[in-house]
Amino acid sequence: RTNGPAIFLFICILLFLVGGGIAQVGFFLIAWAVSTRINQPINWWKRDLSGKARMRMARLWPAFFTAGYLFLFIGIAIWLIFTPPGTSFSEHISAYLLCWFSLCISLVFQLLTIVSGFAMDIEKQESHF
Repeated sequence: RTNGPAIFLFICILLFLVGGGIAQVGFFLIAWAVSTRINQPINWWKRDLSGKARMRMARLWPAFFTAGYLFLFIGIAIWLIFTPPGTSFSEHISAYLLCWFSLCISLVFQLLTIVSGFAMDIEKQESHF
């Protein structure tokens, strides 16, 4: 839809303001930025991703997607299970560090998923011609 990305951003900001949490901000900003590219030409990606790199990235999309959500699940599981509310940081420092490490790795894989998704779209478009 024409105003889809703007409505998506508004809903995400509203979610944050009513108590959705700070951790989601990075993820919804990335999702919003990608949503602005729906049904738009992908010439920039064609220029910057060479043919071989684009093919490799397109083939790795499922692996990046799976790894990203696996690390996200691990980070959230550590946070929920090993750092219950009311505990101090000094009591569970290793759990907190492992949790944030997993979430950061998840973010990296999510970004790779986006790039490889664009590469897959380019490969699909070029295979139709």
